[in-house]
Amino acid sequence: MKTTKIIIASVMLLIVQSANIFAQPPKKASTGCVSGNCINGFGKKIYNSGNIYEGDFVNGSREGKGTLTAKYGTVYTGQFAEDVPNGKGKAKYENGDAYDGDWVDGIMVGLGSLTFKVGNYYIGAFYNDKLNGYGKEYNKA
Repeated sequence: MKTTKIIIASVMLLIVQSANIFAQPPKKASTGCVSGNCINGFGKKIYNSGNIYEGDFVNGSREGKGTLTAKYGTVYTGQFAEDVPNGKGKAKYENGDAYDGDWVDGIMVGLGSLTFKVGNYYIGAFYNDKLNGYGKEYNKA
């Protein structure tokens, strides 16, 4: 009986190993420019980090309007300059919060609104990604 169990286990192991040998290798996600013109024009680029940008490119940099989707769920749609959010834009974060307003070098700076997942929101000034100066917070009513 013990010999039968060993033989059955050996055959099962051989079958599993054979299946692995003949299995197709997993497809790798394409990186780099996957559509359009990612040098000077409109295109879609997938970065090694898993982030995806679709929008305007100038000299290979994100420049103009576009959408950047981070691997873990944050989505920014708006203006870019020198490869980072600059100008007006909206960000929806993976935790459900959302910011709509001014950006300078990828940082919330200027006027904007921050809506929290629970429904409360703040409208006012931001500096260095933080509430700053004049503004008002509203509770979900």
